[in-house]
Amino acid sequence: RTLLSTLDEKDLRAVRVAKEARAFVQGTSPDSIKRRKRIARLYKQGRLKLEGSVLIGRHCQIEEGTIIENSSVDNFTVIGKHVRIVNSAIMDRTIIGDYAVIEDSVIGRYVEIRSSKSRPVRIVRSVIADDVVIEEGTELINSKIYPHKHINAESKIYDTVLT
Repeated sequence: RTLLSTLDEKDLRAVRVAKEARAFVQGTSPDSIKRRKRIARLYKQGRLKLEGSVLIGRHCQIEEGTIIENSSVDNFTVIGKHVRIVNSAIMDRTIIGDYAVIEDSVIGRYVEIRSSKSRPVRIVRSVIADDVVIEEGTELINSKIYPHKHINAESKIYDTVLT
């Protein structure tokens, strides 16, 4: 059981996406409300899956086909199409390209994940620090990447601490 699974809208300062969902979106500005309504619409149309407990911050953009499960996505994050985020924390101002898979991981602030349909990025049981760029086709498994690193395309990084 996680902290996110025990808090309600008032504690989170957020609005539920739908009555039956434990998915919440934060933000009260006109732009945040507009983005929240778009996320709720995609969810209700079945074009975005939010499973378990999900918290989405202010001013986030999430494209269709994406699945977010038991995770938090911080403010000003952009998530492409058909991304899968499970049991993870995505910090603010992160950009995640199409078809990325992120599981059991923490992604820092200002991270850019340049994933694509033909060359998806896969991050599992890893911690990515702030201001990291991860190029297409990369796999990071059970690894830690320190701040300000640039990970080349098609890199395969397993059980590594990259300082």
